[in-house]
Amino acid sequence: MSDDNIFHFNINTIAENGLVSKEYPVFDANDNYNLKFIVDYLNNSKEFVRFCTQRKLGGTRTRLYYKNLCDFKMYVPQLEEQNIIAQHLKLLDNLITLHQSEVERLKKAKQFFLDKMFI
Repeated sequence: MSDDNIFHFNINTIAENGLVSKEYPVFDANDNYNLKFIVDYLNNSKEFVRFCTQRKLGGTRTRLYYKNLCDFKMYVPQLEEQNIIAQHLKLLDNLITLHQSEVERLKKAKQFFLDKMFI
């Protein structure tokens, strides 16, 4: 289900056993796939966005039904290459987070100096 016509996937890193609404199916991957690679692909590929745009149903809150999702064909490299790509994507995510923290720190410093200048 989506409010913005974009369907997002997440990896559960919090609980081994938990409750999930029936509106949000839970998937598992076998040992031939890197889950981080799969999630990054689904959340960021133009092919999946295009597929979702064609297959979504509903009005304000759109849905991508499981039976339609099963029609999506995803071409992935061998597991070793998936692992390397996922590792690089994780590194980029970490760098983005680091830089976002630095930007927030600099914005606070700027505001502090502006407050001191105009008191």
